[in-house]
Amino acid sequence: MDAPFSLLAWTTTPWTLPANMFLAVNPDITYSLIFDPAAKECFVLAKNLLQKFYKAPEEYVYIRDVKGKELV
Repeated sequence: MDAPFSLLAWTTTPWTLPANMFLAVNPDITYSLIFDPAAKECFVLAKNLLQKFYKAPEEYVYIRDVKGKELV
């Protein structure tokens, strides 16, 4: 995929985000690449969290799945 994309991070401590300079991905987890028409952006998020973030499939356009090791 040649388009720019953002990684969506899940955290239980949002006050630490400004101090974090990097994100880590698990090489064995499957991530979904999607396009969000409302935001007009491409995102990457853990596949098992896709339905928690987007309540309906109509809210995004599925592009493909990748393993974390492909994102490193």
